[in-house]
Amino acid sequence: MSSSLEPTPELTVEQAGPGARMNGHWSRGEPGEEARTAGGMKVTDRGGDEEQRGLLESSLRLKPHEAQSWRRKALIISWTSVVITTGLSISAFGNTDDFLLCVSVLSGALCSVLAVFKMFLGRVLTSRALITDGFNSLVGALMGFSILLAALVFRNHPDVWFLDGTFGVLISVVILTYGIKLLLDMIPRVRQTSQYERFD
Repeated sequence: MSSSLEPTPELTVEQAGPGARMNGHWSRGEPGEEARTAGGMKVTDRGGDEEQRGLLESSLRLKPHEAQSWRRKALIISWTSVVITTGLSISAFGNTDDFLLCVSVLSGALCSVLAVFKMFLGRVLTSRALITDGFNSLVGALMGFSILLAALVFRNHPDVWFLDGTFGVLISVVILTYGIKLLLDMIPRVRQTSQYERFD
């Protein structure tokens, strides 16, 4: 009685992406899905969230103690930002114009430094929340410097009384534009979440 063992056919991929052809058969893949070999090796990856890839890259790039150290620094910067902005807000209630100008200069300088540190830490830790917080600090710096500039111009040219309001409108447009960008960036993540819930 003789027996023969047929060789296991090798897995071949003729086309990457949706509808990939494996072993002469077309797969029913959807955009964003991954084609994998029998051993679990990833063949193609045509989707995925950029932030998730960034988090994966940072976790592979940073050692655990390094990541913990960077997170501790981010926490210190965040609490420092809370203390500074609270102090500036309280001090802005002083009644003299010269003191208000000093507060504007201090606010612009400190918020600029905070924005740089937050965005840097956000890049290292691939944290969108930190980057957004850095953008908020940058807006605070712009507001401080715009108040200073508008006050100085108004002292010499009272007819340019609308400059402060113009700066306020422009800064509001910048904030609105950034907010719309964040919402648009969230749409793919919401779709992915809905797909995961359907699979469950």
